[in-house]
Amino acid sequence: SHPRPLTPDASARDPHGAAAHDAADGSAREPDGTRGDSGASPGIPDLLLLGLRASGKTTLGVEVAKRRGARFIDLDALVAERLGHGAAGAALRAVGERMFRLAEAELLVELLAAPRTERAPPTVIALGGGTPTAPGARERLDAASTRGAARIILLNARVEVLLERMTRSGVDRPALTTLSPREEIDHLAAERLGAYRSLADSELDTSDLDFERSVRALESLWAAPRSRD
Repeated sequence: SHPRPLTPDASARDPHGAAAHDAADGSAREPDGTRGDSGASPGIPDLLLLGLRASGKTTLGVEVAKRRGARFIDLDALVAERLGHGAAGAALRAVGERMFRLAEAELLVELLAAPRTERAPPTVIALGGGTPTAPGARERLDAASTRGAARIILLNARVEVLLERMTRSGVDRPALTTLSPREEIDHLAAERLGAYRSLADSELDTSDLDFERSVRALESLWAAPRSRD
């Protein structure tokens, strides 16, 4: 059989089912800091996934959370719900990028400040591609990593791979510029990769990895000691 490609499936794209849930049982949860006792090892940091569109943040995040018995949160989908929309694309078009980022920053503060009991499972958060551009987001993300509360991993892939995934997935991703899809990716990469790398503890390029190898590599990076100064 052929290796499974790294493309979001329907469950990963569904903002109603995958915005915030316990990956072990699929039950919906609000980001209020309430986390069940799963017997997970104490001291495991939350996993925060950074990257451009179609880099695999939600697809891989859902699977890693499932395997680790962790809670999974799609930040873009959660922002859309807070703004009264069923999907991030619709919310972005309705309120504009500035208002979307303000709501994103507010939610990020809540998520990173949420209390966690010693035996509560960690959370896997798929950050939005523009999350580091939200007001105060970079400082809060850096602080969470520095104090050991979160492990930040950058997911990356070659431009042609990102384009192919975007075409194949069918996910609603509104244009952020007037450029062509390829030019927009190049533009966003030039604009954001520096910020991503300044925040990330590790970077994983999934261009030549199938789904299973990507998941295993991500699990290994999550478990590895923090390497960023």
